[in-house]
Amino acid sequence: MFGDKPYSDYHEAGFVLPTYERGLELVNVYFDFSIVTYRFLHRRSVEAWLKQVYQNNTSSSNLPDGPMIARTAIVFMIFAVATLYEERSPGIDTDPWNGSERWYAASKYMSSLEIGPPRLETVQARLGQCLYLLSSSRANECWFAFGTALQLVTALGLHRKCPAKMSKNGGSYLERELRKCIFWSAYTLDKYLSVMFGRPRLLHDEDNDQELPDEWNDDDIVSDDPKSRAGSPDSMMVASVLHFRLGRILGEISRQIYTISPQSRDQSLEAAVHLTSELEKWKETTPPLFNSVRATSLIPPLCRQSQVLQLAYSHAIIHATRSFLLNDFTDLSRRPPIPHPTVTTHVGKCIKAAEDVLKLVESLAKQGVLIQSFWFTHYNPPPSPLRT
Repeated sequence: MFGDKPYSDYHEAGFVLPTYERGLELVNVYFDFSIVTYRFLHRRSVEAWLKQVYQNNTSSSNLPDGPMIARTAIVFMIFAVATLYEERSPGIDTDPWNGSERWYAASKYMSSLEIGPPRLETVQARLGQCLYLLSSSRANECWFAFGTALQLVTALGLHRKCPAKMSKNGGSYLERELRKCIFWSAYTLDKYLSVMFGRPRLLHDEDNDQELPDEWNDDDIVSDDPKSRAGSPDSMMVASVLHFRLGRILGEISRQIYTISPQSRDQSLEAAVHLTSELEKWKETTPPLFNSVRATSLIPPLCRQSQVLQLAYSHAIIHATRSFLLNDFTDLSRRPPIPHPTVTTHVGKCIKAAEDVLKLVESLAKQGVLIQSFWFTHYNPPPSPLRT
């Protein structure tokens, strides 16, 4: 589609389940390496669904029904994303028959079988499919698939705070937190797709009042006792919340600096200075685990999260400051009322952020972990003025 990577000849929905042990291994790869900040799935729930898929002997001729349709779509989506990670990792042999494209096709087919009103699992499966498409160099198809996923997000009311009566009488703490995680994952992805394509954002801050998720761990979230789920500095959700906050600033950068509304060059540059300051404040609030500690010294999931946040921050700085590179500050009649040292400083910040991206990408390549599921690296390169 429109220049996306073409599918191979065996792109079809037929599938044969791998061994249960292999399936569990793919689930671990998904959560620990592939999708580390878009955490809209609860790991223990997914493991339970995986077990049920095998207990039901799910196959092309024995399809699931009811809620298990969407849950099976999620399991197959996880197989697709995790297999894609392995396909691009050096030294790992994969089975072409059970390649990532086949699992993606199977997941998409399962989603097409759903009937009745949408569920949280309906959106989770489709968001995961969007991330697979991005990771496999199919951004245009992702754009259209994401539009459907976003309609489901708003249809379920995930953009609004959880109603008080639901908190008291209905949904569990797990369900309430998943609603937040799904929305903020979609919100953040919306901001990146907007930047990548240069198209309008689909979610606007004035239309939502959903709260950010708490900083929980998978094992603690099933408890409704607040004391047993107190957040910790090494919670896997800390990086996700940081990424969601960064996505909110990224949206403001697009809205204030790259607006179609008439504004002077001076106004644009002043907004860039303010938003760059907001980004730097965000960085100051990040815990040492993701700031001053070397990423490679962390356990793999936290290392991966740290690298994602480093790239996200650097790209946000570039997005906010690159307008300083394209102005003629040698012409006194065009010089904005910003002190020249400020201009020089922000040009330096833009260049340093680009250098940080290149250094991290080079480091990942040398480690042999620069794989396609790290879609940041090929959809958000440094802007063209920095590549000349």
